[in-house]
Amino acid sequence: MPCHAMPFACLPKALTIFMVMDCVKKLNYCPTNGGLSISPWILMTGVGLDSKKSLCVCFATTARCMRWTTQGTVCSGVLLVPFCLGNSGNLQGAYKFLCLNSGRVITQYNWTQLPMLEAVIAQVNLFGSD
Repeated sequence: MPCHAMPFACLPKALTIFMVMDCVKKLNYCPTNGGLSISPWILMTGVGLDSKKSLCVCFATTARCMRWTTQGTVCSGVLLVPFCLGNSGNLQGAYKFLCLNSGRVITQYNWTQLPMLEAVIAQVNLFGSD
């Protein structure tokens, strides 16, 4: 019996690691009680939080991305259905995704959010069973 609200039977190691990292990063966005009046994020980076870039996609959101490759003079797009692992922490607003085709972590700047599909749930469960 899983102790989380996600629709997966078992979580892959990479998903668990990125989930903890995303939680810690979001906790550092907020100032502490009884401590300094600025957040640890601002204190360490010197950059304010931009909610439009840093908080626009929730963890474990499914998205549609295009990966463009150039082979000779032909530019072709490959449709990916990755799984959001959280923002990358850069100023441009990129997000890290777990590519369900290969199991690799990719970074994307543009995406379209999708509903959670049964095929995505099955693929994440397959990665978690290894």
